[in-house]
Amino acid sequence: MTESATPSEPAVVNYVYSSILGLTRGLKFLVGFGILLNGFDIVFRTLEYRLLERIDLGDFGSAEEQIAAAEASDARVQGLAVVSVILFFVILIAMLVWVYRANRNARALGATGLESTPGLAVGWFFIPFANLVMPYRALQEIWRASGDSADWKTSPRLHAVGWWWGLWLTSALMAQAIVVMAKNIDSVAEAKQASLGFMAQTSIETLAYVALLVMVTRIAARQEQKHSVPNVF
Repeated sequence: MTESATPSEPAVVNYVYSSILGLTRGLKFLVGFGILLNGFDIVFRTLEYRLLERIDLGDFGSAEEQIAAAEASDARVQGLAVVSVILFFVILIAMLVWVYRANRNARALGATGLESTPGLAVGWFFIPFANLVMPYRALQEIWRASGDSADWKTSPRLHAVGWWWGLWLTSALMAQAIVVMAKNIDSVAEAKQASLGFMAQTSIETLAYVALLVMVTRIAARQEQKHSVPNVF
């Protein structure tokens, strides 16, 4: 007579705390560089707008002079755009690594009942429709679970998370709309509108970067503080 097989118990993952202060400093450096590039982008777009105004007024001595000025402006804007896109993906990778480790740390510090696993907290960014809400929830969960409250699910939210996510979504939607607008420009007036649109989008993206800096700094500091206080209970 043989014993009936019983389903095995799910493996329990023992999470070990690993400080994210170094990763946070690196991420903040990258974001700071992104803010700097955005500043240059706004300057270049302002110069582009002024150039378009000159073209609109016929303020060039010759067609060759106008073409040369337009080509120089396009080279500045497009060259910076390439660097900014590369930096965006570098920031995204660093951010996802940070989210993964921050989620692991929240668990290592004793929090239980988290809705998102470390992998899922990262995966939410890539799941259509869910990525409109769930990354925000995952970051709020990390913030709450990193606190001292045993009932962490009822602890206050971090406002910087909401500002970051709201501004970032707004920036992304604006960027898509403006790119479509830029592909269908038929006049100087429309080119000027697109230029102003890019400046507005870049400004909102910069504010999102600032909120991101506040968010990662606060969460990293909260985890480090909780880890440094011994559990005497």
